[in-house]
Amino acid sequence: MEDRITGTGINEELVENFEDFRELIKSLYCCICLDIVKSPLECKNCESLYCEDCWSILKTKGNKCVISCSAPVVKANKFVLDLLSKLKIKCFSCGKSGINYDTYIRHVEICGIYKRFSSSEELLKIFKERENKVEELKAELESLKKNFGKLVESKENQIKLNFLSKEELRNLLVSSNLPVKQKMELYEAAVKGNLSEFKNLILNKMFPILEEVSAHNFFWTSLHYAMHYGQIEIVMFILEHLNSSSTLESAMLLESSDGRCPLLCLLRSNSLDLAKKKDIVEKIFSKYNTLNISAEVKKEMSNRDMDSLLKKYKKI
Repeated sequence: MEDRITGTGINEELVENFEDFRELIKSLYCCICLDIVKSPLECKNCESLYCEDCWSILKTKGNKCVISCSAPVVKANKFVLDLLSKLKIKCFSCGKSGINYDTYIRHVEICGIYKRFSSSEELLKIFKERENKVEELKAELESLKKNFGKLVESKENQIKLNFLSKEELRNLLVSSNLPVKQKMELYEAAVKGNLSEFKNLILNKMFPILEEVSAHNFFWTSLHYAMHYGQIEIVMFILEHLNSSSTLESAMLLESSDGRCPLLCLLRSNSLDLAKKKDIVEKIFSKYNTLNISAEVKKEMSNRDMDSLLKKYKKI
């Protein structure tokens, strides 16, 4: 019979009654070599299983249980041993079959041509690869925790912003620093729907995206004008830009001097027909379906036969 190199444990291919105990065997794999445990040990806390040889090597690296339990690793409990005793195993070296688990352990100890890993160095190499994988997973977990923390912080900041007065919100988000000529560049790109020019002004020339481009103290930004004139590409670019900086919700609450937030600029526009307004509202809600809207916006939508959109996107 052809020699084979196996793990420290028992390869499932050697279990003759594997199909009879397929589900049972799933609970009997060594956490290190991933074969069926041989001379099993278990973590007293999480009950992770190890071959005795695998655990010996793990200990030389100064490690504890693979999931870093502080509990000791001890001989496996009677339940595990009883499960293993049900297996019938074939020796891959000499070909003897029908060996029960306890006998198999003694058999391979005296079977002269039984092979484990080619060397302890090879086993250590495999362990190192798995150890590196564990470190990668830990790093990924830390990254997820960090990002989740940022999300929570963002939500907390949003809650704080929602309690600001309209004047405080304007002071925080709206700028009025550009010369008149540059304000007009933003205004014209927004109302004409010139997306490439608008992106150039925002991304390359670094114009503030919420610059007041109306007459002073009217507080119409590019977003208000793009909404009013139905320039959907400009609107969606601005919303994506604001969303990436976690100011989208707040910006959608910004009121002009005549009390119009961006959505009210759209809904009350005399430059657009009803079908166009509905289309733009649907595009905004479909991408930002968790966006909160004011009672005034809901009222305006209802007055304009948009109750179906309010229901569809759960705004009522």
